[in-house]
Amino acid sequence: SSFSHLSGWKTAAVVVTGSSAPSIIGVLKKIRKVGSGQIFTIVRSDAVSLSARARLDCFASGARMLAHDEQAVQQGLDKAVSQFSARVPEGTPVYRCPECHLDGFTEDALHRHYPLHHAMEQTGAHDCPVCDRTASEYRAFAVHLHNEHGPVTEREPAVPAFAAFAWVICRRPSDGKMLFCHEPAAIAGGRPNYWFPAGRVDEGESFVEAGEREALEEAGVKAVVKGVVQFRLEGGVIPRIVLYAEPVDLDDDDDHGGAGLGKKEDKIKEMSERNAGDSAGGGSGSGTELFPPLHPKS
Repeated sequence: SSFSHLSGWKTAAVVVTGSSAPSIIGVLKKIRKVGSGQIFTIVRSDAVSLSARARLDCFASGARMLAHDEQAVQQGLDKAVSQFSARVPEGTPVYRCPECHLDGFTEDALHRHYPLHHAMEQTGAHDCPVCDRTASEYRAFAVHLHNEHGPVTEREPAVPAFAAFAWVICRRPSDGKMLFCHEPAAIAGGRPNYWFPAGRVDEGESFVEAGEREALEEAGVKAVVKGVVQFRLEGGVIPRIVLYAEPVDLDDDDDHGGAGLGKKEDKIKEMSERNAGDSAGGGSGSGTELFPPLHPKS
């Protein structure tokens, strides 16, 4: 199919499935020629989910989200619909997306739309349509939009007076696998990539608390910090602490210094919700799968 019928639509959501990563990438490229940023494309394929290279190749070919099961697909579709489902009260300002030019968004809807559709692609330098700040005043529009606009509860906490950062090297002792998560294009040099869970230490947090929080927020993995790998001072004044951590076993009880997740069924539910699918919804990197096997079981 050429997918030319999509060209007349204002926006659309498309689910691409298959057993071959090259064939899926071929379909993604065809879809991208039609509508690019205005089409929300979800890939559901074990061949892609289990391959770190194929995941990046799919994003480079136009995928907006990678889903590892049907529940994740449904959650992605629900998020895509939520951009337009809310009734806009009369007199409420509406805005146009500066990247794909889709219009009619409230501030909250634009806050939801931009990471869903544009987190995994290289975007332009845009002035903010909401507050009229110019592109020269912030690092990237995606970061500015996430931190300064939309629901207050979904923004990053206020920057503390003293800057400090925690990086987490999380290793699973049973097989030595290391935890990486997807970083969106805006903070990964213009295209999505992998990196350790990392981020700013919030006001009132210790480095250990910040590291464990970042592992959970960015990768959906409950981890316990075991030690310090490296202590760095950026510019001689900003500490960046590289921490060593290990994931909490799903079968463990709540005896990890508060790091346990409770009953097993509750643990699995929380992991499932946090790992529903990879997309840049929400500033930080989206969640990865919980240490997927290198090869699918027969």
